[in-house]
Amino acid sequence: MDNLDIGHGAKIYFRITLGPVVINITQTTISLIVVTVLLLVLAKILTRKIEKRPGRAQVVTEKLVSMLYDLVESTMGKHNL
Repeated sequence: MDNLDIGHGAKIYFRITLGPVVINITQTTISLIVVTVLLLVLAKILTRKIEKRPGRAQVVTEKLVSMLYDLVESTMGKHNL
């Protein structure tokens, strides 16, 4: 298969071959990596100055995390947390 664009699904940018295993690097894979890196950078920035007496940014962040936690619990159930 020399043609990387097979016409179905996400475009394949390139392939990594590790013996019998072939890993397709697609648009979806690139998007996943970019979002993961952004979330890691954001988490690092938001957690570098955590204090017992939280400032405004920490309160907002904790509220957002709490809201996401409640959303997951309400849609997926408590047993999936």
